[in-house]
Amino acid sequence: MDTLFDYRYRKKNFISRLFLATFILAFTIVWSLAASQFFPVFGASDSHFSFSLGKMLFVFVPSCFFILSLYMLITALIRLLPLSIIKGNQEGLMVRPGYFKSYFLSWSEIESLRYESGTYTTYDSDYGRRDSRYDYLYIKPVDKRTLRVTISDLNGTIDDLVSDFKKINPNLTIKGI
Repeated sequence: MDTLFDYRYRKKNFISRLFLATFILAFTIVWSLAASQFFPVFGASDSHFSFSLGKMLFVFVPSCFFILSLYMLITALIRLLPLSIIKGNQEGLMVRPGYFKSYFLSWSEIESLRYESGTYTTYDSDYGRRDSRYDYLYIKPVDKRTLRVTISDLNGTIDDLVSDFKKINPNLTIKGI
């Protein structure tokens, strides 16, 4: 059957995350190389690993930045792949709640849909209070666990999703709208 609707992640949000991760990774590599040239941490006289400020600044901190930047880089690259997050046709709905696993549910298998929206507040010393928005769509199959799909960064709104769901299955109720 032909695909009637197909929602993917917007690329704009993840391209900036990709640039930030690349910058942090490059900074960490340059920092580690410069530190190893100017401040040799492990020398021939070091027979055991003892805690010191130099070792913490030039081993532990760059390692944390390296792991963080690799995580940001890999997740941004995965989100930039042209994968369908929510795709529907006359037979059913394909949902990808995580990075790799996808589920296909026929329309008769779907017990309920629930939309949840909200904001969470973070505080930053430079910018003060910052509110961020999240949107989730919970899909409850009849005999399976509930699937949560993040729809905040999709290339459509919840109204677009609801209208596409109602075109195919008018009896489907969506709670939280």
